[in-house]
Amino acid sequence: MRVWANLANADNRWVFMRMLRSVRNITGQTVSAVEHLPKIETPVLLVWGDRDRTIPVAHARRAASLLPNCQLEILLGCKHYPDVEHPALVAPLLERFLL
Repeated sequence: MRVWANLANADNRWVFMRMLRSVRNITGQTVSAVEHLPKIETPVLLVWGDRDRTIPVAHARRAASLLPNCQLEILLGCKHYPDVEHPALVAPLLERFLL
């Protein structure tokens, strides 16, 4: 909610819209990092909500399949902010991954 509240400020809104226009147009997303994912050698933990309407879970599955050393965790009933919506579920995943 704080992120969205920041858009009440005209300067913040301008920066956000400029960023958005740099990666999207009327036909949809114009840039992608997909081709770079196989190059990432560092272990990656992806934590995704199965009800994410901003970036669908299918994108997480595809990214995970392209990352050579990826652990994908999909949280049921979660939307776009797993760490905010379900911190008690995300914290142990992160702890286990880091250890």
